[in-house]
Amino acid sequence: MATVGAPWGLQGWVKVWSATSPPDNLLLYRQFAGHSKRWQGTLEVEQCKRQGRFLAFKFRGVDSRTDADKLKGIELQVRRDQLPVPEVDEYYWHDLVGLRVEALDGALYGHIVEMVETGANDVMVVEGDRQRWIPFLIDQVVLEVDLDKRVCKVDWDADF
Repeated sequence: MATVGAPWGLQGWVKVWSATSPPDNLLLYRQFAGHSKRWQGTLEVEQCKRQGRFLAFKFRGVDSRTDADKLKGIELQVRRDQLPVPEVDEYYWHDLVGLRVEALDGALYGHIVEMVETGANDVMVVEGDRQRWIPFLIDQVVLEVDLDKRVCKVDWDADF
């Protein structure tokens, strides 16, 4: 959902780079699970605000620039039950990664390894016999998403 950046100021604040859309959605959460190669734990938000191009967070128990510097690079996540339930035909990207991608005739194109935001539309990066970039356009290209069966059916030319 986000990555902790450099310290901001002297009182334990950090810059946070949000991967949510819109980025300010991150300001709604009061607790995060954090992890990096060197640290794992829970971070409770004392204060947070938009500060120009980034978000600024003050976490409980992080009271100095030195403390804040130790958080740099930590990935922030929330529990699934903290997220709003998606609307019909809306999906969280992390739910799509790993799905089998099949053509209408049942031919397997591969599995979604990544989702990419291009500005015009989201794109599935599918790895199989080769890599394919397939637009995630509901009803135009993506005809069915079955999260229980872990499959995504697409109307997409195999040679494209």
